[in-house]
Amino acid sequence: MNSLCEAKKEACDSMLEEFRRMNTALQQSLAPPMAAGPAPSWQPSTSQKTRVEELSKAYFAEKDAAHYARAWERLGAGLRQQWTFEGWRDAAVASAARAGAMQQRELKKVTIYRSSQSGTPGTYAAVDFTGRFANADTYCGYLVWSEQADGSFLLMREEENYIYNATAARLTAGQRANMKGVFRCVD
Repeated sequence: MNSLCEAKKEACDSMLEEFRRMNTALQQSLAPPMAAGPAPSWQPSTSQKTRVEELSKAYFAEKDAAHYARAWERLGAGLRQQWTFEGWRDAAVASAARAGAMQQRELKKVTIYRSSQSGTPGTYAAVDFTGRFANADTYCGYLVWSEQADGSFLLMREEENYIYNATAARLTAGQRANMKGVFRCVD
């Protein structure tokens, strides 16, 4: 998700609050169900976590190097139904151009869980990340991968949030912290 608000503060705050509500609803729909009683016996394997980390790094490397066709192959059916390849690629190119050169990206947290809340029972992996670009010192988001029957993973959701340097220069430290909270940036 990218957001650039050049309206009055009240309108921007309202827009960010709506984004926060939408993100909260999405996160709740993807979160493992909270059950009373003992913790579930299933635990993700070390191999699953390693594969998800490697896939996430490879996906970002492909996008950073403008190898969009290879990155596109990692997208699941849901994302491919939302975008044509050309539309997805053009959005990625525009985002990369606006953000400038990649300075740093770090995978902060990998959470693997089983869920049926999204309507399709399965194993999912959420990968939180942070980073920095030449034109955006604040960059964070997450990837959600879905494990396939053969043990591979496909990308089912991607969210990238930026606070561009020009915008950050107009914000107080408190406003920047608030935006990072709205974006749910993981430290």
